[in-house]
Amino acid sequence: MKNINYIHTLIFISSLFLCNNPFAQQPLNQINIVSFTVKNKLPADVSTWASIPASVMLVAQKLPTIQLKEVKLVLQIKLAGSKICGNTIQAATIMDAFAVHNFTVNELVNILAQCPKLTTNTYTLCAQFFNIDNYPISREFCKEFMVGDFAITYSAPQNITPANEKTFKETTINLPITFRWMPVTPKPNYTVTYKLRVWQLMQGQTGVQAMKANEPIIEKEVTNITQAVITNLITSPCKLPYLCDFVWSVQAIDKDGKPIGRNSGMSELYSFKIK
Repeated sequence: MKNINYIHTLIFISSLFLCNNPFAQQPLNQINIVSFTVKNKLPADVSTWASIPASVMLVAQKLPTIQLKEVKLVLQIKLAGSKICGNTIQAATIMDAFAVHNFTVNELVNILAQCPKLTTNTYTLCAQFFNIDNYPISREFCKEFMVGDFAITYSAPQNITPANEKTFKETTINLPITFRWMPVTPKPNYTVTYKLRVWQLMQGQTGVQAMKANEPIIEKEVTNITQAVITNLITSPCKLPYLCDFVWSVQAIDKDGKPIGRNSGMSELYSFKIK
């Protein structure tokens, strides 16, 4: 009889705990993390992750039957289960509830903005949602990734206009001409200088030969923009051995003058002529 009374007492106490403890009442599927991907290898400097396409992606969905006004996302980098950096439940930014939210790389990397430079190791990136009372409303999802000396591969700029093999009239060649190109990708987290060069061909030369042997007739640098306007491209009529044929290219360099991207940071040669 005493045992039965003891069991009834435990059940009663447990039921009081469940009724009065909102943490115990929170189902962990109010928000489902539908997709959470992290690249296998990432640089030690977390701030550079924003320039790496699809470095971190997260898609979350609220359970349709659940009424939520505001939620928090906690994102943390952990090593052997211990937090290295990231936000906390208390400090996490409050956001409006959503039906579905596709978090951008920038949104996720901003949460990790205070992270120090990571050392070479294997880490986990963990995500979990909480309500405004700081109780979990989703399961914690963790993805493993490695940090090491992994160089980012950049693509060189790509010419846009003047289009390849464009022909200009002699009467318009000295009007302002806008040279445009696609930027280096992914976007570096530092200043990029673009050096525009135009070469004039001589008899018997190819564009590549002119680029290697001749001095550029135009050389102009711009910073963090992808166009340059040139006026008075030539100052006198074309005379042999010089032709009215030209090639142009853009080179991307960093603040130290080092090329950024493949092909020494240079775009493909485009040609144009005057008739």
